[in-house]
Amino acid sequence: MHSPYKPPTPPVPDRYTAACAVAVRRLLRAQPAEQAYAIVDTAVDDRLYGWLQLEPPRSEVTCLYDGDPAVRYARYAPYLMHLHEHSPLLRQWFERGWQQHWGIWCTSAQEPARLKRHFKRFLTLKHEGRLAYLRYYDPRVLMTLLPALNPGHLSDFFGAEVIGSYGACRPDGQLWVASAVRPSWLHQTFGAAKLVSALYPLR
Repeated sequence: MHSPYKPPTPPVPDRYTAACAVAVRRLLRAQPAEQAYAIVDTAVDDRLYGWLQLEPPRSEVTCLYDGDPAVRYARYAPYLMHLHEHSPLLRQWFERGWQQHWGIWCTSAQEPARLKRHFKRFLTLKHEGRLAYLRYYDPRVLMTLLPALNPGHLSDFFGAEVIGSYGACRPDGQLWVASAVRPSWLHQTFGAAKLVSALYPLR
């Protein structure tokens, strides 16, 4: 007789990566129903595209471009992914990419497909009658863009119950957070360097 099928046991995350996943949620003040996501800008580091290919299915990595642009610019496109305790890239982000402008973080209770539709709306804009790309997933752009938006456009960027908060690493290593719930959070920062130092003993 054949033994009954047993589904494979999920790999146990190392303590440091698991701590990173918890830290992201805490830093972004994620609500219980929200998950943490990132938009990764593969154009800023040649290694990022390859690392994304190594992510497990749970990361649900998806290119924000569709069709021919997704193929043509695959190695330079922005990618949406779920951040979790089994994500190899999350650990790399804390150890190597913290101040390297790899992308931005956000929290949401929506499914990745809904998030992709939301983010695709802002990839291009009309500037002086011409179509231009808006690289809002560059943390330096996001931190300049959101404070400059009027309340209506700011609300649109968060969406109706789509984005709970955005996070971006500043050049000085502090984490900048913008929240849809509390407008006063728009300029709030956290001591990310201290957080990373506290995580190292967990490895």
